[in-house]
Amino acid sequence: MSTAPPIRSRPLVVVVDDDPVERLHSVAVLEHGGLDAVQAADGTEAIELVAQRRPDAVLLDVGLPGLDGIAVARALRERDATRTVPVLMVSGHGETTERVAGLEAGADDYLVKPVAGPELLARIRAQLRAAAGRSELLRRDLQERADASLALAGSTAGGSPATMAAELCAFACAARGFAAATVLTFGDRDELEVLATAGALHRGLARGVAPTLPEREVWSEEPGDPQRPLAELFGAADGQSVAVPLPAHRGAPTGWFVCGTAQPPADDAQRARTIALATEVAGHAASALSTCLEHRARLRAERHEIRAIIEHGAFRPVFQPIVELPTGHAIGFEALTRFDDGTRPDLRFAAASRVGLGPDLELATLERALWATTLLPRGAFVSVNVSAALVQEPGLVRSLLRSARRAIVLEITEHERITDYTAVRTQLDALPGVRVAVDDAGGGFASLRHVIELRPDFVKLDRGLVHGIDADPLRRSLVAGLTQFAHDSGCEIVAEGIETTAELDAVRDIGITAGQGWLFGRPCPAELAGAAAPRTADAVRGA
Repeated sequence: MSTAPPIRSRPLVVVVDDDPVERLHSVAVLEHGGLDAVQAADGTEAIELVAQRRPDAVLLDVGLPGLDGIAVARALRERDATRTVPVLMVSGHGETTERVAGLEAGADDYLVKPVAGPELLARIRAQLRAAAGRSELLRRDLQERADASLALAGSTAGGSPATMAAELCAFACAARGFAAATVLTFGDRDELEVLATAGALHRGLARGVAPTLPEREVWSEEPGDPQRPLAELFGAADGQSVAVPLPAHRGAPTGWFVCGTAQPPADDAQRARTIALATEVAGHAASALSTCLEHRARLRAERHEIRAIIEHGAFRPVFQPIVELPTGHAIGFEALTRFDDGTRPDLRFAAASRVGLGPDLELATLERALWATTLLPRGAFVSVNVSAALVQEPGLVRSLLRSARRAIVLEITEHERITDYTAVRTQLDALPGVRVAVDDAGGGFASLRHVIELRPDFVKLDRGLVHGIDADPLRRSLVAGLTQFAHDSGCEIVAEGIETTAELDAVRDIGITAGQGWLFGRPCPAELAGAAAPRTADAVRGA
C-alpha cells in the first residue's frame, strides 16, 4: 500500500554509485547546491532506499555490480510508489545505443561522465521543476473536478430525472468544454430516447445510435474514422465524439452519455483527456440518475421477458368448473393461465401491463384458451378474464371471439381501474352473444361500482367472503346482502372459493345457485376438466 511522500524543507536526492569517490563528490555538489542527499552503493540497496525514503529524484550510475542501472530504472518504473520519481542516469560511456537503452528503461535524463558540478545541479533542478509542475497541474485539476462535482451534486439534488440530466449536460458544456452533450435512456418502446441535451443535437436521430455502439464499452470517433454513428447525432463532422455507457443491468447498458467537441483532438493526449472528461461526466450521470436508470432497466428487462413468453408461448390454459349448485352440473368453465416458470398469473399480467404489453399477453393467452375449449363438454360456457383496456380494443376481441364455438363470458376484474364506464359498456354491447361478469365482487368498492355501471350478467363473489362462511354470521349477512344487491341488479351470483361441504351448504341456504372452488375441481387442462365434470355432479348431489 502506497503512502503520500513526506513533507520536506529541501528536496531529497538518492545518489547511487559503486565508486565511493564519485558518490561522495556528487553528494557534496548537491548539498552545496541546497539539496539533501543519501547514498546507495548497489542496485538492491538503491531500490530499498528509494522505497523507504521516497526521494524527489534519483541520480543513478549505469555500471553497478549485480543489478545494473538499467535494471534498477526498470524496477522503479514498475512500482506504483516510485513510478513518477525523476531518474537521471550517469555513465562513463556516451554511445547512442547506451543512452537509448537508459532512456527506454525509464530514465528522464542521461549524463556522461565527467559531469561538471553546475551542470549536474542544473539538470537535477530542471527535473524537480518539471515534476513540481506536473504535481501542481494534477492538484489543480483534481481541485477543479472536486469543486465542480460538489456544485453539480448540489444543483442536481432532488430534481426530476430530466432536470438532473439537463444540469449534467449543461455542466459538460460549460465546465468541461464540450460543444454538445446528451443523456440517452431506453424508453417505453425499448428505443433510445433523449432525456436531456445541451448544445446542437438532432433528437430524431437518437434511436439509430444504439445498435451501432458496442455494449459496455466507451466509444470515441473523430474525422477520418470509418464508422461515425455519433457524427450525425451532433450535426458536426469536425470534432471528436464520445459515447460512454451508463451502468449495465443484466449485461446491457441502461443508457448512454454522449458528448462532442467542436474541433478534432490535436494529439493523443488531448484525445485521451476528452475521453476521460466524458467518462467523468458519465460517472456523475450514473450517480445522479441511478434510481431512474435502474427503474427503466427493470422495465426493459420485464419487457424482454414478456415478449419472450409471448413469442415462445411459455404458458398454458387450465379450466375450473362453474357448477349449478342444486344439480351439480358444470354449466361453465373459467379459463385461467399458468406460466411455465411458475410465476403467479396476477404478477405476470401486472408486469405486462406495466411495460405496455398487457393487451398482447392477454390476447396470446386468450387465443390459446379458446383453442383448447373444444375439449370441454358441449353446452358449457367459457368465462375468460379480460382487462378494461382490452375491451376497449373491440376489433381485437371480436376477431378473437370468432374462433370460439361456444358461449363466452367476459370477466372484468375488480382490480382493473375503469375511467370511462360508458365507453366500456358501449364496447361490450357491440360484442354479439357475449355475456359479462364482474370478478371479485365484495373485495372493494370498485367491484360494486362495476356492477352498477356495467350491469353484468354474473357477479362473482370474492373468495375471501366465502371462506369460512359456515362459521361466521357476519360473513353470511354480508354475502346475503350482496346476493340481494345482485338479484336487484338483474345479475346471477357465483360464489367463488367453495372448498368444503359446510361452505357449500351455507351459500345454498343464502340462495346462491352457482359456485366455483376446489370442492368441485381444481384448475386443470381442458381434457381433464371435461372428464371430471360428471364426477363433480355426483359429488355435489351427494353433499
